[in-house]
Amino acid sequence: MAFLIASLICVLLFHGLAQETNGSELPTQCTGRTSMFCYPVIPSFIQIYGWNLSNVERLYLYDVYGLKWSLQTLPSGLFNWATNVQYLYMSDVGLENLNCDIFQPLRNSLNTIEMQRNLFREFPSCALKNMNHLKSIDFSYQNIESVIINDIELDSLSKIEMRQNKIISFSISNINNNNDITIVLDNNKISYLNISGVNCIKHLQVIENQLAEINHDIFHNSHATLVYLELSYNALNDDVWNVLEGVTSLETLKLKQNRLQTVSPSVITRLSKLVHLDLSHNYIKLLTDVLLRSGKMKTVLFNSNKLVNFPPNLIHDKITFRDSYHCTLDISNNMLNNIQLNMPSTSARLTLNLGQNELTTIQFNTNDREIESLNISSNRLVTLPETLLKAKPLHHF
Repeated sequence: MAFLIASLICVLLFHGLAQETNGSELPTQCTGRTSMFCYPVIPSFIQIYGWNLSNVERLYLYDVYGLKWSLQTLPSGLFNWATNVQYLYMSDVGLENLNCDIFQPLRNSLNTIEMQRNLFREFPSCALKNMNHLKSIDFSYQNIESVIINDIELDSLSKIEMRQNKIISFSISNINNNNDITIVLDNNKISYLNISGVNCIKHLQVIENQLAEINHDIFHNSHATLVYLELSYNALNDDVWNVLEGVTSLETLKLKQNRLQTVSPSVITRLSKLVHLDLSHNYIKLLTDVLLRSGKMKTVLFNSNKLVNFPPNLIHDKITFRDSYHCTLDISNNMLNNIQLNMPSTSARLTLNLGQNELTTIQFNTNDREIESLNISSNRLVTLPETLLKAKPLHHF
């Protein structure tokens, strides 16, 4: 079958051997696991006939020697000759759109699509129809403004990455994914997030957008699968705690630099697997009834808020921090004038930052354990605390 494609040189890697060949001289058959790398030679198009590479599994298009691909779209029938391609990499080749049927010859094989740094303005969702083996798609670093993935069967999908676009509208529903899924949407312009039609969200990362509202049912099908959530550098208010009601499996929760004023005790208490908590750079004044009791904590960050009180029972000496690990508690840059802290009685190696407050009194409910690091600078202390913690000894070499 004849089809139109840029002139290219292909390097076939077969059993560790490399063979350079002109596009029209490609071998008629390959066996074993084969990868094909394609580079532009001249910025024009030629006819190429007779490709029969049924065992090609990985196809890469690269720029080389200062020459760039210029493919606004992919020619119809491009993949008729290689129906076993599993991994497709087409980064920075000038793509603006895709025909809806372009990947259909690969519907029983293709599992990864990487098309970063192209010129898409709309996400080509129709090209994903019937791609039930597709596991990962990456359309990062381009000009996509709208993403609508609705009513498309993507049973195997486990990763969507679209960072550094211009996405304003993002919607996914009824994709019927069976696998735990990771979604990364950093550095876009999304203000409202609704992906409640996605099953089994494991990792959701929407950093530095314009998020002000999240659909309350977004995690309805992910209460027991959501492990990592980062929504830092947005405009979220305390309604985010309503979104998290029912979630039990979180290990990492990062809501840095939003507009939070409170912390939900019921949500935090339910997170029995929590390891990393970052609520820094918000407007939180009180932590009433908040208890950290997972026994697995490594990072607790409340720095740069408006805290005037830090409850002494928020930290437990045995069932807050993970035993035998380096752990961090940062309450710096707040408005505290006194503090009473339960220090770990386990073997947790704690770094404690109380700097840049208004502390006149510090009371450590101390023990014989040494502290890894302590910062009490830029406060109003006249004398050091009577219960000052033991510092870790310096080792001389």
